[in-house]
Amino acid sequence: MLIKFFLWMTLILISSDQIQGESSKCSYPYSKVGPYCYYISTSAASWDEAYVKCVNKGGYLANIETFNEFMVLRSWIAGLNSGHHYSIGGREIQDGDWRWVKDGDSFMKMSHYVFGPTEPNGSKSRPEKCTALYTAVRYYVVDLSCNSVTSGLNNGQSYSIGGRKKDGVWEWVKDGRFSKMSYFVFSPSEPDGSKSEPENCVAIGSDSHYYVYDFSCNSVVRYICEK
Repeated sequence: MLIKFFLWMTLILISSDQIQGESSKCSYPYSKVGPYCYYISTSAASWDEAYVKCVNKGGYLANIETFNEFMVLRSWIAGLNSGHHYSIGGREIQDGDWRWVKDGDSFMKMSHYVFGPTEPNGSKSRPEKCTALYTAVRYYVVDLSCNSVTSGLNNGQSYSIGGRKKDGVWEWVKDGRFSKMSYFVFSPSEPDGSKSEPENCVAIGSDSHYYVYDFSCNSVVRYICEK
């Protein structure tokens, strides 16, 4: 019943955007998803590497700036049924301050509900300052090491998105700018990094029920670009 409601709400959100004239096409290699343009990588990279790759593709690591976008992206990724994790543009700028990083100057604060259960869970000894969408938590957001490398499709790995933690603050990185995150992007118990185990980047994956989780920015995973 909950799945039907989730899919129904997503269809309404996508249809609403289309009705409002959001029908422009996305340039290659981006795909149109509702009013948004996304690219899913076919190779693994650390959060920092993924950020550069997205910039080189004319975009940025995906920033989940609204509830609408979160529902649309999460539903789309879940529908792919790939079982993989994806890095996104969330980053912990200072302890506890998660932001969406877009263009180097914009750092939008994350809202907390995108993190999956027990996320973010990085620590000082095991820093996880980057973010990904994680399959094990149903594509909620998790934190992970920014050096983590995600595996390919159909292997249950994470995909990096554009969140990054800077000086304790989680932000979205977009076009070199940082925008402060509000905490709704993290799944329950996320972010869970610490000073001993820092997790200053973010990803999204099914293990977190398609919410965001924090992870080490050194972790190498696949990633999602947005334009």
